[in-house]
Amino acid sequence: MIEAKHNYFYYLFFKFYTNFKIKRNFEKVSLQGNFTDRGKPILILANHQSWWDGFWLNFFNERITRRKLYFMMLEEQLLKHKFFNNIGGFSVKKNSKDAVHSLNYTIKLLENPDNAVFLFPQGEIQSLHTDFVHFEKGISRIISKCNDIQTLFVCNFIEYFSNPKPSLFIYYKEWLSNNLHSIETEYNDFYKSCKLLQRQ
Repeated sequence: MIEAKHNYFYYLFFKFYTNFKIKRNFEKVSLQGNFTDRGKPILILANHQSWWDGFWLNFFNERITRRKLYFMMLEEQLLKHKFFNNIGGFSVKKNSKDAVHSLNYTIKLLENPDNAVFLFPQGEIQSLHTDFVHFEKGISRIISKCNDIQTLFVCNFIEYFSNPKPSLFIYYKEWLSNNLHSIETEYNDFYKSCKLLQRQ
């Protein structure tokens, strides 16, 4: 697997580039949720619906969680876009023995309270209109091996309304039950409630 690097200048550039891209391409950004920072490592689980997801979660981290950010990418994609390796991207090879190394590396990152790791439980981009977010098996393994972390559910949606530029809505909540058998169900309950808010 390819471990993450954190080059200060690359990350500073990406921070400003993220703000520039979002300001230029979106009418507004609405952050809706509650988060109490308890000084622990943070695992962020979000729906994966577009090329924009990485920018949105970097924006979210800068304003809400404020940690050193890491994220998992498919190895073939990280090799194509090596820039992301310098801002916290690390690789995974799905359906291979090497995937275990990626999961263990994620667990190691989540031992440091200065870190946040964001993952897409679906493991692939799916339509914004999907009704159910399926969790890959590795999510439960990661959380079960982490002693003391905060886990956040995040849902991203866009709406155009009457504007040429879309508005971005980022919903978030902390997962508090710690019941691994129900995490997929609880995330989808949150996902459905966010979609309902969007319809209203």
